[in-house]
Amino acid sequence: MPRPAWRHLALLLALAACGGAPREGRPSVLLLTLDTTRADALGCLGGPPGVTPNLDALAAAGRVYEEARTVAPLTLPAHASMLTGLYPPRHTVRDNSLAALPPSAETLAESASAAGYATGAFVAARVL
Repeated sequence: MPRPAWRHLALLLALAACGGAPREGRPSVLLLTLDTTRADALGCLGGPPGVTPNLDALAAAGRVYEEARTVAPLTLPAHASMLTGLYPPRHTVRDNSLAALPPSAETLAESASAAGYATGAFVAARVL
């Protein structure tokens, strides 16, 4: 029986090249999370070849972290922790409601923007 991937923070592909030359000598950074995805469904993690060719190509060009852990078993608090470096009691997001991070919780995007990176997000999960 195949080993299931992480239940809520399934796959973390980070520091992947986004194409083109890095601006000002800095690397391009892409953080991609797939929630509730089985590792054996992705070609780059041993799944059937050809099913996820774009993710496989992205994984080949970047770094794949096959072992990830989460501080919370829910999508929103887990992502809030991942993007702030804070545990849920510190950032106060504890469930998948539509609660927002407090202004005091600085995010990775805010830090990256302050360092001159252009940032953006494409989100498919309503809770995010």
